[in-house]
Amino acid sequence: MHRKVLPLLLVAIPSAAMADHLSGGFGLQSSAPFWTESAQTLNKGKIAAGVRAEYLQLRPYSDEKLSDLRRADGAANPDLYQEGAADHDRQANLHSVNDLLGGSFRLAYGITDDVTVGLRLPFVYRDGIREVSDGHFEDGEHHGTNNIANHGSSEGIGDMSFWGQYQFFKDSKQSAALLLGMKAPTGETTNEGYKRYYKHTTGADLALPADVTSKRLETHLQPGSGSWDGMFGLAYGYDLGVVQLNSSVMYTLVTKGSQDTDLGDSFNYDFAASLPVKSFTPCAACSWNLVLEANGEWRDQEKRGNNITIGNSGKNTLYISPGIRFISGQNWNVGTSVGYAVMHDLRGNQSDPDYRIMGAFNMAI
Repeated sequence: MHRKVLPLLLVAIPSAAMADHLSGGFGLQSSAPFWTESAQTLNKGKIAAGVRAEYLQLRPYSDEKLSDLRRADGAANPDLYQEGAADHDRQANLHSVNDLLGGSFRLAYGITDDVTVGLRLPFVYRDGIREVSDGHFEDGEHHGTNNIANHGSSEGIGDMSFWGQYQFFKDSKQSAALLLGMKAPTGETTNEGYKRYYKHTTGADLALPADVTSKRLETHLQPGSGSWDGMFGLAYGYDLGVVQLNSSVMYTLVTKGSQDTDLGDSFNYDFAASLPVKSFTPCAACSWNLVLEANGEWRDQEKRGNNITIGNSGKNTLYISPGIRFISGQNWNVGTSVGYAVMHDLRGNQSDPDYRIMGAFNMAI
């Protein structure tokens, strides 16, 4: 864990209070962890840049499952499904996403040996978006539960983040740093859906519902959030000699953004152990890093309009993420990490995360 080792910059894909969003933090990493924040900073005057790609595979709902969930919500909350109900917007928000692909460009600069600042610009591609139509009762019959809206994909530039890192403690084995950041509403928030509207029991195409006056997707399905968010956290590292340990916590305070939506605060907690390996390297300065991480994220519930809380949103996910990185001296490194969701205690009905794959390339001058 030395400053001369090329840092790794993390990417944060805008995450909402849903399980079908990419995760991640912000800041400057040492050459070991992939997801866990590091307390290490750049040397004064040093510049680092990097690109990162992330793929997240979900466990999507079938059309039949979405329809069944809508019927169950109608049976549990019949008042919400009456024609002209004032609380119609409180019907369960039921949708499914197949997978996500994201990437980012990152840049950092060492103002002093203890203070580093940077920025991150992400891109988001969300595929296989489907949702069940809002239901209603007519003459005792529940209608609309078999109607599916296929929105296709949603893609675009995400929200840019600016961050700073202050290393306030360091000795021969330990280091600790304060992490602060801000996310600006620079991302795309106007993607449209409703590529197809059909009855899943017959496959027959249907006319778009009369009450759908806009084809704009909800904010949690957009690449950007439209909100200004603040981020703050702590990172700690300990060098055992053979193994290097890193841990970090990060809280994101989310404000109301596009379409009067608050996507919910988040809290990330991470731990990493890494083992430098000098075997099978093509040069004397080259090395490998074997990494094992535990990465957790808690999310608050999404809120819209006049304090409408989205029941199918938020709660907790935990990944176990092994990875490997090749380090070529002090100039560049490349690595990959594969995470499996070992725990997904999600609130309500959400597409559970399955696994994620991340690749990163970084260089310093």
